[in-house]
Amino acid sequence: MPAYLVRTIDEHDIVGFFVADEMDDLLIAVDECTDPDDCEYVELPVGGILWPTPAIAVPLDAGSVEDENADDGQKLPWARAELSEAWWNVVYGFTDDEWTEFFPGKPRKPKSKPSRPMGPGRVVPYRRRT
Repeated sequence: MPAYLVRTIDEHDIVGFFVADEMDDLLIAVDECTDPDDCEYVELPVGGILWPTPAIAVPLDAGSVEDENADDGQKLPWARAELSEAWWNVVYGFTDDEWTEFFPGKPRKPKSKPSRPMGPGRVVPYRRRT
């Protein structure tokens, strides 16, 4: 079953890593988080996402079902995950792989630019009332 890296066409933002037997399955998976019309993909070589150091045991503890805000579940160790060397090379553009649009030649809807540049949040101090 092939694995794919999907990104947006204009911004080249990573949408995700997906596994699918057929293109229709890939489109359904991508459609869960964004419009496939705005995306392109590349088939990945043999590789994966790995934890070179111990992570946590699976299955994971989902925590309390009754209290959605409870923080009693285990933290997922995604921050410590790494890409295999072959996938890393694709992500950083060190391969000659060609990106393929899901719908080549189909005009895309123009997107409005954000009214102000997005950046890290700022804390604005309140004036004390007197």
